[in-house]
Amino acid sequence: MSNLGAKVYDQMFAAAPSNTVNDPNGPFTALYITVAGTLSFVDGLGNTVTIAGTIPIGEFPVRCQRVNTTGTSATVFGLKGVP
Repeated sequence: MSNLGAKVYDQMFAAAPSNTVNDPNGPFTALYITVAGTLSFVDGLGNTVTIAGTIPIGEFPVRCQRVNTTGTSATVFGLKGVP
């Protein structure tokens, strides 16, 4: 039996954090956190979002143009494709 809740992405890239330049592999459909920590990013609408609490390991379902250097201690990968 299939799992209708399963998500599959086409590509995964290590995020290239920058405070000024959008990720050359983006924009991303979602983020995947491999090491928990804080996160600051620019969303799909161009808003800067900073999460001061710890983001847990796993998928973070948010469109993202850029992971910021300042405010990010998590290890982040960008996911692309249709989930």
